[in-house]
Amino acid sequence: MQLKFVKLIYPGKLQRNDILKISTSRIQLTRLNMTIYDIVDHFEQNIFLKIKMTEEQIKTKVQLRDIINLHNNTGIKDISQIRSMITKIKSKKDILHQSKLPNIKLVKTKDNDCVLFDGHHSMLAYMSLDRKYLHEIPHLIVENEQGYVLDKDILVFFGPYASELTESTWRDYVINWQATKKKQLCIRIQKNMGELFDSLQIMITM
Repeated sequence: MQLKFVKLIYPGKLQRNDILKISTSRIQLTRLNMTIYDIVDHFEQNIFLKIKMTEEQIKTKVQLRDIINLHNNTGIKDISQIRSMITKIKSKKDILHQSKLPNIKLVKTKDNDCVLFDGHHSMLAYMSLDRKYLHEIPHLIVENEQGYVLDKDILVFFGPYASELTESTWRDYVINWQATKKKQLCIRIQKNMGELFDSLQIMITM
């Protein structure tokens, strides 16, 4: 039986900042070629509204700056959207979908790196307000029974260009969906969210 796990994490709002609200859901794959996107969709449509959250104490602090990005700064399409998100966070509202599912979604690699596959604008907004660690923001993580996903699973984030990459080369590239088709697959320039944030900080705070 093939299993994936979807872990939801929300910061505890009325308690110590090292106490989190957490839910981990086991998902049995209904077909062999289910991608991480398929798993998240299945979770949101069939499981999310039924889950029960528990409280846990944070054990490992992951720095937002160390998280691997999948876009260079040229792939961040809307700086005004980030500014709007900053305003929302300042009003003590988190960045969530209408369903209340976190906008920020990640996987963890076998090398223990976190990869952000959805929510770059949201994470940059939180970073602009001095959030430093992953446990400080609502997020979703997809993993397998060993606590990570295989590199071959990560290739799906590159869409039609996945076949041009291998399990050992994807880290050298990012995707820019705003570019023309011939230029959407790009050589990586900013190697993590810290470098991406630094490259955009002046524009975000203007």
